[in-house]
Amino acid sequence: MKSEIETLQPEAVWRHFNAICKIPRPSGHLEKITQYILDFGKNLGLETVLDEAGNVLIRKPATPDMENRKPVVLQGHMDMVPQKNADKVHNFETDPITSYIDGEWVTANGTTLGADNGIGISSILAILESETLKHGPLEALFTYDEETGMYYLKSRYYQPEICRFISADDEDVLSVKTDFDDCNLYAYCDNDPISRLDETGDVWQAALAGGWVIGGSNAWNPVG
Repeated sequence: MKSEIETLQPEAVWRHFNAICKIPRPSGHLEKITQYILDFGKNLGLETVLDEAGNVLIRKPATPDMENRKPVVLQGHMDMVPQKNADKVHNFETDPITSYIDGEWVTANGTTLGADNGIGISSILAILESETLKHGPLEALFTYDEETGMYYLKSRYYQPEICRFISADDEDVLSVKTDFDDCNLYAYCDNDPISRLDETGDVWQAALAGGWVIGGSNAWNPVG
């Protein structure tokens, strides 16, 4: 049975988009979407190449009588920006995106949709599989981590060129702060990564004599 998204037109584009939404693909974690595209090209019998940078290139020959046309390059990036509402429980590395139709819009349930180039990838896949579209030589390039050029670390983006986090902690970490003179939600472990640990990307922890302490961006709050 078709999903609601797959009833939209053009059918092939939305069918691929619906499939892509089920594949986790935050920046830095593109193994599954890369394999999906590789399998797609190979199953069509098209020349399919994975380069050293993680980009996928699929070449499709021209249709009859179009061989002398200039080649066309179609490009889209495979990754998406993973952001969610504060009350949404979602692991972008393992959970699919739940997309649905809301009036005239296609949207997602509490998360980013990944449509800014998810729809681009879907369109390219639809073109590659079409048996009726007349075209010259086609090259489809699916690029790796173009969305950010940064690292996605559990819940925030880190920009290596400036050595800074460029997205803030969730505002919920403020609930564990005891000192509001300095509410820097862009800090990591209160700028003390030697003695503190932040395994989730949300709240740091540190081991002290007598138990653990937990903090937000830069405050101590003894626990237990």
